[in-house]
Amino acid sequence: MQYQDGLEATLRKIGTTAKTTREESGVNLLHLVFGYLEWRESDDSSKVSYAPLLVVPVELIIPKSKDGNRSFRLKYNDEDLTTNLSLVEKMRIDFGLQAPELEEGETPEQYYQRFAPILERKKDWKVCRHVSLALLSFAKLLMYLDLDSDRWGSHALVQHARLLELFAGIAMKGRGWRASSI
Repeated sequence: MQYQDGLEATLRKIGTTAKTTREESGVNLLHLVFGYLEWRESDDSSKVSYAPLLVVPVELIIPKSKDGNRSFRLKYNDEDLTTNLSLVEKMRIDFGLQAPELEEGETPEQYYQRFAPILERKKDWKVCRHVSLALLSFAKLLMYLDLDSDRWGSHALVQHARLLELFAGIAMKGRGWRASSI
């Protein structure tokens, strides 16, 4: 628990960090988190971990002065509520579990209920119904997913015409130049 001055200082720090990152890199780190999965790395582990379940990017509006209106506000930026991609991948890779996908129009409570089959298999896991404000970055995971060739399907880089021209010297018909002649 924090008193008003401590809470305001914490919110200002969070807001400033999020704003600076967004301005410098174009990435929004600030998210409103709906629900957490309480989980353990193994059945015999005593260490409990928590992972956000649903996230929505937001912006924190910081009051200009400490004397006037001291209300902090959250601004929704029209991006969709989504699942925690990092958790989805961790569950798939480390535990062989398929986390449910968030369905169109589904409420957080409906989403939590669809975790029941996973919670039956993992007795020490549970869904915690908390809402919090957090700085989260999914940039590295998105890059990791982009590099996973299993996800490319028919769009594999090795089949891309421009790359074939550039690296294999295979000319594209009707282009007027050949990569092998550069």
